[in-house]
Amino acid sequence: MNNIIIKTREFVDYIKNLPKEEYNLEELIELISSPKFKKNLEKKDFIINTVSEVFGYSFKEILKKSRKPKYVECRKAICYFLVKYTTLSQENMGYILKRNHTTAFHAKQWVSDNFGNVTQKEFYNKLEIADKIISEFINS
Repeated sequence: MNNIIIKTREFVDYIKNLPKEEYNLEELIELISSPKFKKNLEKKDFIINTVSEVFGYSFKEILKKSRKPKYVECRKAICYFLVKYTTLSQENMGYILKRNHTTAFHAKQWVSDNFGNVTQKEFYNKLEIADKIISEFINS
């Protein structure tokens, strides 16, 4: 059931960026079947899996309600890449991470504001590794 909800939410995000305001049922079915829509779903899953792996945690661990820095940083990185590489809304990102939509907004802002901060060197090293892997996937 959650998978259907997420895909519906992602579809709504996807069609928000389309030029037309009205679509008939056949056009919507065509959009859902389009390679571009499927690629957007693949990007989301790839980003989540890659960042989780680079940071060394399972996605299940990241979804915990814990505020331990190791999980918070990983969630920030996921949000940062979802904003950078997908058309997902902040609300949908929050939903995926079982957090408020403002988590995505603050994560992106935090990553941008603290880039190059010496005390966050390990975080940014992991971010760079994940970015290289993700950008190769996106551009392939």
